[in-house]
Formats: sequence, structure tokens, C-alpha cells
Amino acid sequence: MRELEVQKALRQELTELGYPESAVHLEFPVSVDRHKRISIDVAIIDQGTNDVIGIIEIKSSTESQSVSNAVQQLADYARLLPSSPPAFVYAYDGKEKRIFQVSGDTLSLEEIPSLPKFDSLKAGGRAYQKIESRKKSSRVTDSFAVYCRLLAFFVAAILVLDIASVYKFTSQQLTLLGIFIGLLVMPYAAKFKLMGMEFERYGGKKNEDS
Repeated sequence: MRELEVQKALRQELTELGYPESAVHLEFPVSVDRHKRISIDVAIIDQGTNDVIGIIEIKSSTESQSVSNAVQQLADYARLLPSSPPAFVYAYDGKEKRIFQVSGDTLSLEEIPSLPKFDSLKAGGRAYQKIESRKKSSRVTDSFAVYCRLLAFFVAAILVLDIASVYKFTSQQLTLLGIFIGLLVMPYAAKFKLMGMEFERYGGKKNEDS
């Protein structure tokens, strides 16, 4: 069976599972580096976020060897995408149809009765994005806590030196120190006022929507 016929059968099945036509992209291009691009057989796009929420490799044979050859390929494709979407193999030889989901961690295949419905796949993709966003926020918070401890230690050392009359800081030096500390803290602040000037981090779409 030719791959174009398999594509047609897959598109029909995706339509029945609630996939909008605009969410299904055939031969989806992905950049490996500046000089090399590859094409994923089928990419499913969340139209709300433009994230790839699923990728599908098409096979016109249901033989085990043909399906197994797609596993590493799909795992590599998924790693190239920021969302690390779930990957599936859709094998159809005109008589028998087999669908597999690829585990990105173990590169193992799990045969499944059907591809997931579009709403389920989309919900899973957005849940993953929320988890990643929380992880990123947690990393920023941890980094900020380390900065605060270091700055507190630094300021305490200055205070001890001043009290012990080991070194007297001029007002100009203290002002520069305040600016230095402010510049260190600024990347973590949504708003920051320094020397009469107020800085506010640009919030992109969030600000535009509000």
C-alpha cells in the first residue's frame, strides 16, 4: 500500500476523532541545525498555542521491523521540539492497521487500539506546558533565594567592617553598592525602582490581553 493512501486513511480517522483539518500538518518541517531540516510525517498543532502536541510516523507495512525502525526516529523528532510531544506510529497495509505509542524514555512501543481524541491530546499538551512552567518558576525562585543569601552575607560583612572601624565607606561607595545590588536583583523583579527611575518587565501577550 502506498504512503499517500495511508495518509488518506489516517486523515479520515483523525477527522472522526475530532481533529480540525487546520491542526493536522503533513510533512511538518523541523530544523536540526542551521544547515539541516527534516520533515515529520504528521504533526498535530494546538491552534491556541501553536505548540506541536503530537507527532505521527506513517508506515505502509505492519511488520515488526518496519514499525521498530520508526521508534528511534520518532524519539529524535520529539527531542527537537520544545514541547516534547507524544509520538505515535500509524501502520496500515490496506488490510491490517496497527497503532503504537512510543515511550520517549525507554524507546519502547505500546500498541494501542486507537489514536487519542483531539481534545485529550490537547489537554495533555497544555498540562505538560503548565508543569514545565512551574518547574521554570521554581528554578528562578531557587536562584533568587541563593542571590538573596549571598547579598545578605555581603551586606553583613560591610556592616561588620564599618562597625569595627576596619574600613569606612563613603556615601558615594554606598550608593554604588546599592546600584550594584539593584542590578543583581532587577532580573527577578516585575517592577523595580532605582535612583528615581522605575523599571517594569515586559509581559508580552499577558500585558496585551489585560
